[in-house]
Amino acid sequence: MKYYYAFFLLVFTFNANAQFTKLFDFNDSLGINPSSSLIYDGVYLYGMTTNGGTGTNCLTGDCGVIFKIRPDGSGYEKILDFDEYNGAFPHGSVILVGEFLYGMTYKGGEFGSGTLFRIKTNGSDYEKLLDFDGNNGSYPKGELYYDGNYLFGMTLLGGASDHGTIFRINLDGTDYMRLHDFVPSITGNGPYGTLISDGVFLYGTTYGGGIYDKGTVFKLMPDGTGFTSLYSFDELTGRNPWANLLFDGDFLYGMTYNGGNFGIGVIFKIK
Repeated sequence: MKYYYAFFLLVFTFNANAQFTKLFDFNDSLGINPSSSLIYDGVYLYGMTTNGGTGTNCLTGDCGVIFKIRPDGSGYEKILDFDEYNGAFPHGSVILVGEFLYGMTYKGGEFGSGTLFRIKTNGSDYEKLLDFDGNNGSYPKGELYYDGNYLFGMTLLGGASDHGTIFRINLDGTDYMRLHDFVPSITGNGPYGTLISDGVFLYGTTYGGGIYDKGTVFKLMPDGTGFTSLYSFDELTGRNPWANLLFDGDFLYGMTYNGGNFGIGVIFKIK
């Protein structure tokens, strides 16, 4: 009896770049250094760049832009060039509420301490809703949060002790209210990122302050009451969080920029 053996060699090739598509290259006039996330309205992607554009009166000559682009990479359009008056150097994303995009800039405006603005998705009807002046906050680095009634945000500095604020404001720019002034040794110092909600409380982090001056996790009610420091970071558990928290219905998850066993950051969760 003869036995015949057949050997089959299946060769699979995999190109790690097969699914990658570069949609757009930024340049000086169209925007450079994006430091925000994109949002999508079903037709266009919207975002901001921290620098670039053709805005005037910025010390570097380029104050950043707001842009839109289709998901296939076509139709890139600048819908606003920031300048020293309407705001400069945004360090966060826009959010979409109705027909308007809302956002903040880190600098610029009447007092040079940043602005809160809205603009229609087609680039029309730009409106500066608030000039940060130090008292009402200054130098926001993050996004706004909308709960269906108010816009909520944070500023890195400003407020009663010049260590940052939490605020709320109507969609039309009225009824601004400073909800909390940070105090480094008690409630934290220098809030980064964006507030999130579990449907009852707002949650966020500060870059510094707290018991060990390494940053905090906090919560408060949307009316400004019930502020609670949930955790003060130390060198071992992490320090200097500056990214957004994530809530899964049970735990808050986040990261720190520094600290931990090797001094270079940690991932954490907390009830």
